[in-house]
Amino acid sequence: MNKVPSLKQAQRLILDLAQPTTAETVTLDNALGLVTATPLKANLPVPSFDHSTRDGYALKSRDLKPASVSNPVTLRVTGEIQAGCTELPSLATGQALRIMTGGAIPPGSDLVMAQEDVEINSTTIIVNQSPPAGSFVRKKGSAIARGRVIVRAGTTLAPDHLALLATAGTGAIKAHRKPAAAVICTGSELIPQGKTPRPGQVISSNRLLLDGLIKSCGGITTALTTAPDQGQEIATALKSFLTAQVPLIITTGGMGPGKFDLMAEVFSELKIKTIYNALEVKPGRATMLGIHGKSLVFAMPGPPPAVRLLFNELIKPALLKIGGARTPLNKLVRAELTESIYIRPGNFLHLKGGVSFIEGGKLRVNLADRTEKINCVIHLPPGRRHLKNGELVAIHPTTAAF
Repeated sequence: MNKVPSLKQAQRLILDLAQPTTAETVTLDNALGLVTATPLKANLPVPSFDHSTRDGYALKSRDLKPASVSNPVTLRVTGEIQAGCTELPSLATGQALRIMTGGAIPPGSDLVMAQEDVEINSTTIIVNQSPPAGSFVRKKGSAIARGRVIVRAGTTLAPDHLALLATAGTGAIKAHRKPAAAVICTGSELIPQGKTPRPGQVISSNRLLLDGLIKSCGGITTALTTAPDQGQEIATALKSFLTAQVPLIITTGGMGPGKFDLMAEVFSELKIKTIYNALEVKPGRATMLGIHGKSLVFAMPGPPPAVRLLFNELIKPALLKIGGARTPLNKLVRAELTESIYIRPGNFLHLKGGVSFIEGGKLRVNLADRTEKINCVIHLPPGRRHLKNGELVAIHPTTAAF
């Protein structure tokens, strides 16, 4: 692409290039967080048998046809059904069976009388009302019919899904493998966390940031590497990931026109096809996307705040698409600013970390400070220098789009 793409154009390019992982069969115990590759149907009806929704007495509704306050009916209690009982006693005319919540309705019964609605003697109950058949009975398949689709393809499996699938008789499913990513943080100034930096040195926080962000999107990090500002060392690390065909590779630093901004040179050396080498967005003017075989390579600027914003807008949609998500890109929504914002002029989109919240029935947003966890990215339009308190702006939520 010769023209510098907008953020929206870049997102389209990325999603066109990102390809879902292959599907594999997994048990429900190992399916949490995976994305379904096929629609999942109920193998069993839910509930799988007629059962009582109250502690009370199972009986025949026709035995109560004359029951009233002035004409009570006496029924003999001949047994008991607990929840989990599979050997069900038979029920004859004029009889009742004590039944617990969840107990299976015995053959011949079509009604449960709640225990508080009957008069209980030692071996009989007295009933003075005639409720309709089906009272306090939950019918087989009344919640979910057998064969009904209960989880769509492209759904990220949450604990609630797993419980439902288990209840519906599912033992194993087809799901996409978790998307894998590798990270290279470049910069001779970078040192590991836990060490005290000397003047000119910086603790490498992007490693932890990106590892956490990748995992929060359902991905796995196969490698977290740091490389100095030396083209050959960066190329060696990057080549190993390309050889392994890691689906998504992220580099930070080494972008821009400086002497030690080496990523364009490394792309060329490793024959990584450049899709774009700049964007009409800030931060992100100096960013690159390349493709090599089955690997997407994102070259990002080094500052962690820029990495955080650009991850949400560019890398996260790719990671979700690779993982099989049905909707990998959240829609922009409108929110009201709670403060005025001044930005440097420029004919490109400005991205800012924000904190959105509901107040007075309205979605509102303010700029996040360095100590706050952002939950959205604010999109400030090109050509604006001043946005006023109360003005509506577009925001992109950071929560996953499932």
